[in-house]
Amino acid sequence: CMVHGRPKSPVFDCNPNAAASDRASFARFSSRSATSSGFNHYSLAPDDALLRSLSRSYADPNGPMAVSNSDPSWDRGICNGADWYVVRGGMQDWNYVWRGDPEVTLEIGTIKWPAGSTLPQFWEENRESMLAFFERAQDGVRGLVRDINTGLPLKAGVRITGVTSNGATTWSDPDVGDFHKLLLPGRYDLEVSATGYATAYLRDVVVPDGPAVRWDVWLQPLSTNLQPTGYQVRDAGDAE
Repeated sequence: CMVHGRPKSPVFDCNPNAAASDRASFARFSSRSATSSGFNHYSLAPDDALLRSLSRSYADPNGPMAVSNSDPSWDRGICNGADWYVVRGGMQDWNYVWRGDPEVTLEIGTIKWPAGSTLPQFWEENRESMLAFFERAQDGVRGLVRDINTGLPLKAGVRITGVTSNGATTWSDPDVGDFHKLLLPGRYDLEVSATGYATAYLRDVVVPDGPAVRWDVWLQPLSTNLQPTGYQVRDAGDAE
């Protein structure tokens, strides 16, 4: 079961797809993982701490998952996917790098098509894990991004500033302007930017251990004074 934020969505939502392997909860981030020798290697994502925390939310309530694999890359049911085996060009990396969606892969069994009689056991083993994982969708900071003059919603990028690894950029929905950025509890400086607007800086945003804190952002359009500095008239048949 692969759970990830839906591409282009400003809100973290869980969208499962079927998969089968060892029981695990892990963050892939493997597109840059292979060393020059080709061996697997822990690939540290900018949001590594968040991805590990999300993975722990699923694995910790799941007894069978915690003891399912003795590979050195595993830690009580979770691992960095690239440290386990390398995948190039995977959807998880693409969504994380280009869309800002945190990606966690869940593998809850070794049989691709398990018998129907085993489904109740899978449900019992994974019920609390799923509930704990879904609750994490409420973490972090959320809000609306709008034009300060018109009140219209804007597509804007929201990212952490002031730290070495500032994580992936979260995008607001251009239709309604809402965004939701998953963050661990703590204090953050955030930068909100949109094309044609002055960047807004949110200082000392306190993210609680609980439901997301709300920060609405109103962006000021950049002033423009476009004047021609020169021009040249050419016939369509002129050659360079």
